[in-house]
Amino acid sequence: MTAETKNAKAATQFGLTLVQKILYGLILVAATIVVVPLSPVFSGPVGTVIFVLYGIFIGVLAWYVSTAWGFSLEVRKSEMVVRDTRGTTVIPLDKVGMLVRGGRNPLFPAIWVVLRGVDVGRALPEKGVNPRTQELLTQFQKRNPGKKLTFVPIPAICLRSVGGFVGELKERIPPLTVDERLGGK
Repeated sequence: MTAETKNAKAATQFGLTLVQKILYGLILVAATIVVVPLSPVFSGPVGTVIFVLYGIFIGVLAWYVSTAWGFSLEVRKSEMVVRDTRGTTVIPLDKVGMLVRGGRNPLFPAIWVVLRGVDVGRALPEKGVNPRTQELLTQFQKRNPGKKLTFVPIPAICLRSVGGFVGELKERIPPLTVDERLGGK
């Protein structure tokens, strides 16, 4: 293995590229500019409903672009660095125990990186979790009695490739438990 290969393997970026972020921003600008030519469609009672739905679409698109623009995920040799609008979170890879599909929104799922014995991330929720996710978390808690379990959410829409991210972590952390809904067994 050459020195370049070792350095390339030491840190891998999984966030969107700058070109992807710029393209998403241009799509948002184009969708906003289209409002003026579409103004005749927005007249009358049906037009008002269409206008409100279009406004919701623009809002969701703006949220996505702003979230993706501020998000970055880097997997290093011994840690994962997550940068988002809340700040920077450093996750030691030796504390990662499980990857599970989480989140309450089925349209915008998140990957929960479940950690054991470390004060990084959020406490596991008691309610409002998908039954399959809750079952996996309960099994993981039984295998790790007495350890504090936390999680760090990774928005799946902000990753270049969910399968690539999961595969990279499975390679770096051999005993990693992965939710089959993420493409791992």
